[in-house]
Amino acid sequence: GEKMALITIKNFTRKYSTRYVVKDFSLEIANGEFTVLTGMKESGKTTILRAICGLDTVDQGEIYVDGNLVNKLEPKDRNMALINKDTPLDLNASVFENIGKGMKLRKFPKEEIESRTKKAIDLLGLTDYANRLTKNLTPGQKYRVLLARAISREPKIVIIDDILKDVEQGLRRELRNEIVKLNKRLKINFIYATDNAVEALSMADKIAFLEEGVLTQYDTPQNIYNTPKTLPVATFFGNPKINLLQSNFIEEDGKLYATAEGFKIFLNVALPKEVKEKYVDKKRKVTLAFRPEDITCDDNGELTVLVDQCDQYGENFVSIVCSQEAEEPTYLSVCKQLEVQSVVKLAIDKKHLLCYDTESEMLLF
Repeated sequence: GEKMALITIKNFTRKYSTRYVVKDFSLEIANGEFTVLTGMKESGKTTILRAICGLDTVDQGEIYVDGNLVNKLEPKDRNMALINKDTPLDLNASVFENIGKGMKLRKFPKEEIESRTKKAIDLLGLTDYANRLTKNLTPGQKYRVLLARAISREPKIVIIDDILKDVEQGLRRELRNEIVKLNKRLKINFIYATDNAVEALSMADKIAFLEEGVLTQYDTPQNIYNTPKTLPVATFFGNPKINLLQSNFIEEDGKLYATAEGFKIFLNVALPKEVKEKYVDKKRKVTLAFRPEDITCDDNGELTVLVDQCDQYGENFVSIVCSQEAEEPTYLSVCKQLEVQSVVKLAIDKKHLLCYDTESEMLLF
């Protein structure tokens, strides 16, 4: 049968005095999905997580789990596990004791605590460390204890607030994979907040992107990356960052072009009439956006540029180029190794060219 949406948030609003921290946030999350909440710092991610598990007030709106309204339920009655940076471990207790702690507080029967703790320990590869004191563990093992403790109670939802922020790169990648694997094995909902774009793209089934407490886009990582609905979404994801070109639309011989100082780009699109009336040959600005990897070297390319610098990151090269004709150069990044100070012709893959209204920052096409 059809799985029902496990979590439904309707018009959740939270404000402190006059400032909205989260405004009119609605989301329907399907069963078992890995959802990542992301956006810049202070965009409302933690507030949403805390509201779902009952640690923060809901000024307006409803939160349903499996069709049941949970707004009024105490945190301990919501059957959710929260892990954040302040989740304490008892360093003088063993791994086994730390994992069973939450269940002990909730007065689970002794045998059940034992069997569930053992299961969680196995799932997280901690079997050889069960009796070791937690203070003698590596950082990676400590994170695994936190995860094991969270899943041992078999909650409906595991909520994780940006716990990998200060972890070094290699371990971070390892723990990311581990967390995603847990979600797939247990088939329960994970909601994960981070302001790391790479983490969001690599972990999520769906990403919810927040701008100052407002949900801008809720989508698959692929769609978020390829078709960002606003400029802030476009610039948040991708390294090197997406190229932005402030432009105007002009029409010549029935063909549409975007012009910027030193650039003229043919747009292979038929504009809807209302867009035409608003933008073509008007002062209203648009912002073209295209990813550095969507630019190729091409003798027939329409961008003639001067190569300013070329940097190597690991295996990859990024060249910074600017228009030869412009007085005030606009710099673009290209994922290619190009000869510094040479003049080259480049082409943009038009399939991936995005266009935004500069003022509203909304996607036009």
